[in-house]
Amino acid sequence: MTTMTRGSALTVTSQWTAFSGGPNNDLATLSLTITSVDGVVVYLPGTSTGFAHPATGVYSYTWAPDTPPPPGQILVTWVGTTTANAPVSSSELVTVVGAPTGSPTPTGIEALLDDRLYVSRYSTQQVGFTAVVGGIPTDVDGDAVSCQMVDASTGVVVLSRSADHIDTGVYGVTLSGVDSAVIGIYDLRFTYTLSGTQDLNVVAIQVGPAYPAYDALDPVYRQMVENVWQRFGDLFDSPLGGPYLQTQLQAKFNRNRLAQLARVGVGRLNTIAQPHQTYTLDDANNPFPVVKWGPLLEQMTYVEVIKHLIRSYVEQPQVNLSASVSRLDRRDYMSRWQEVLAVEMADLNRMIDNFKIANMGLGQSAVLISGGAYGNFGPAVSYGGAGQAAARGYFPIRFY
Repeated sequence: MTTMTRGSALTVTSQWTAFSGGPNNDLATLSLTITSVDGVVVYLPGTSTGFAHPATGVYSYTWAPDTPPPPGQILVTWVGTTTANAPVSSSELVTVVGAPTGSPTPTGIEALLDDRLYVSRYSTQQVGFTAVVGGIPTDVDGDAVSCQMVDASTGVVVLSRSADHIDTGVYGVTLSGVDSAVIGIYDLRFTYTLSGTQDLNVVAIQVGPAYPAYDALDPVYRQMVENVWQRFGDLFDSPLGGPYLQTQLQAKFNRNRLAQLARVGVGRLNTIAQPHQTYTLDDANNPFPVVKWGPLLEQMTYVEVIKHLIRSYVEQPQVNLSASVSRLDRRDYMSRWQEVLAVEMADLNRMIDNFKIANMGLGQSAVLISGGAYGNFGPAVSYGGAGQAAARGYFPIRFY
């Protein structure tokens, strides 16, 4: 089987004989087409030029696409006629693999470092996309969408199935615990036709360890954790991008830690000032009104993570230089994170002031009738958003 490495040219060869095991014969006509396995996506339309003809009956073609197909399998099809005007054809599956580990992809970004939807191992997650044409969700032709889950490192197709039509313009697949059983990075390749044009949409996901605190969160809170995680994604002193802390074997800096710190942040918001509140991250027990105050909760979690980093660097030793062993001093991280904390706390404090005032009902109209107070018209807080989000999957929008 032929293999193509993304970012490199692919050379395919065909050999034609008069009969099986017979002598080579030249062809009168020959064309080459490269498509997806199901034929929906055409990577190279039928071409009859550019062939090398090194020997009788032997033809080769070198294909160097500007945009290489994603990891997975593609279909190379040769079609021609013999000198006797008899039709002949041949096809071959080619496996497309990612760039070798440590080598940059065509975008200059390691596949592991891409922004990917996090899926916990053994979890069930609905993932898909929304097709939007002119600002309006629009169904694809015939509601026919196929999906392949491809290992982004090896190019191996691990599942292939039809996508569900969930709503107008919304299509997706539900990954079961079996589908998410193997930790790794994957691309979900959705192929379809829209207004007569063949198209491909790729949703990048990462299957990682199951985190109890993170997995217990409602999807709307998990998205908040993801937003905070991304704020640390472009730090320099980690091979994966992010805080240096996560490279230490004894550290557990991951999404689970952020979920735990988010709960600490909610507790702090409840008790940091009057009025005392009892919000939680439990959708069934007075959930935090994330639809209205989501930016506050995200900022509070971000500050709690910075404070966690400061605590983590407290025990870093001083520099100990010697001829035999030298130890790095990373204690400066603590003071530098404190500088970042001071900036972020200024924003957070202003947000907390508004949050507390709104929940006290200050500045709202009050009613006094016949000498008695019959209530005030305070802010109405809806708690339905978090519960409704639990039924939703991850559907990035594809605009046209």
